[in-house]
Amino acid sequence: MQSLATAPYNRRSTMRLIITSLFCACFPIGTVCAQTGQDSIISDANKVSAAPLAIASCIVRPSRDAELATGLGGIVDKVNVVAGQRVAQNEVLLTLKQDLAQSSFELAAARERFAQRAVKRNQSLIDERLLADSEIDRLQSEASVATLERQKIAAEVDLLTLRAPFDGVVAEVLINAGEWSGERPVIRLINVDQLKLSMTAKQQSFVALAPGAQITMAVFGQGAAVQATVVERAPMLEAASASFVASAQFDNRQRQIVPGVACRAP
Repeated sequence: MQSLATAPYNRRSTMRLIITSLFCACFPIGTVCAQTGQDSIISDANKVSAAPLAIASCIVRPSRDAELATGLGGIVDKVNVVAGQRVAQNEVLLTLKQDLAQSSFELAAARERFAQRAVKRNQSLIDERLLADSEIDRLQSEASVATLERQKIAAEVDLLTLRAPFDGVVAEVLINAGEWSGERPVIRLINVDQLKLSMTAKQQSFVALAPGAQITMAVFGQGAAVQATVVERAPMLEAASASFVASAQFDNRQRQIVPGVACRAP
């Protein structure tokens, strides 16, 4: 169904095309008729695209917003960050107690060394095929299993350290030292260098908010408008409200805009 904003332009365009077609049928004058109809359509399209955006609601949000959890449950040993602190990718945010895990790792490493020494002591016999195949298989299997066990425990030890998955700002710290981490989020991390406009727009702005389109939006508390690039748009309208959701991203490395403020079409 056509929107009310575009319907008048389409009716006028249709009438002009009908009149032009009748004129050309009676008085053919080459390509002038076709060009006249094309210019009419282009003119009407420009009028529609120049119309202001119909935005029902708009909020500025972080481009990335993640609630982080530890890979394994455990007792928190140390929290290295506070809310509002900027962190770099792979920076340590939190560590769990690792005494038991470290002991398990050292035991697995000792078993691996013992299995490897057993293979080495018998290597000459293995090379000369003086040992039974079953014995050779046992020695080599024990060494391989010991190596895999050490690698498994090493990976588990690494999961006891929570690192930042991207550059950002700590929005919330949801746990304290001495608490059990479990499966719940422990730290919320956001990216404020790139911000996102989360918009609910009316039907007449569907074409104007196509992905890749450049838009200008006013942000509450800011004197100058921001230039943003549309990155996402819903593929269909909400039937009840004839609206759709879209998002646009813009650079905020100067950190002049705080996420959470409202925005609107200028």
